[in-house]
Amino acid sequence: MAWARGRSRRRRGKVGIGGALAGLAAGAGLVYFLDPGRGPDRRSRAIARTRRAAHGAERTAEARARDLGHRAKGAAHEARARVARERVPDEILAERVRARLGHLIAHPRAVEVAAREGEVELTGPVFRVERARLLRGVRAVPGVRAVHDRLRPHGRAEGVPELQGRGPLERARGLPARATTLA
Repeated sequence: MAWARGRSRRRRGKVGIGGALAGLAAGAGLVYFLDPGRGPDRRSRAIARTRRAAHGAERTAEARARDLGHRAKGAAHEARARVARERVPDEILAERVRARLGHLIAHPRAVEVAAREGEVELTGPVFRVERARLLRGVRAVPGVRAVHDRLRPHGRAEGVPELQGRGPLERARGLPARATTLA
């Protein structure tokens, strides 16, 4: 304990380099803002910047809160729909599946979609590497109870007019890569 008291006695009265720099910075700030000629303008600009930053932070917080609320509502709706096993009219279900096809395969127009009482039938040519991703994606569409696979898988587009042009998609659009790995 004696060494601690002696140490604190030695330091009394000594500011050190850090304290000197802090005092110098505080003095420079006071001179900058209290300058009789340009000080009022500098102070008003500093106040305006502070207010602008505060309003920006407030807008960001409001936007994030609104986004979180929307996400919560969407999650609640999806949970209710899955629990209730909602019945979707056949026309709407077929349109939902058609809309999803464009995110899953390179040639969505080549696949014909038919829906009846929650069961979806897929017919037409697809690339072999896209088939598993397509079936998983269609099963995930809300309202789909079963998928009947009548697809004709092809390794290449040669000899298949519907598959001409773009090759198979590397991964589903708008989804993370891990969600689209092939089984």
